[in-house]
Amino acid sequence: MLVHAYQHYAAIIYSLLVTCKLNGMEPEDWLREVIVKINDWSSNRVYELLPWNFSAVK
Repeated sequence: MLVHAYQHYAAIIYSLLVTCKLNGMEPEDWLREVIVKINDWSSNRVYELLPWNFSAVK
């Protein structure tokens, strides 16, 4: 059961990284910025950190 959960999380991360590429940004850069910002980010604004919204955040 635990393996299935990890596969699910991996699929979500992979999907976000591919979405970065589709939106013309480097996935590594996006992930680095999200990791830096997420700790102090308001939970009701987390959608702003998604790849399709992220360029407006910078």
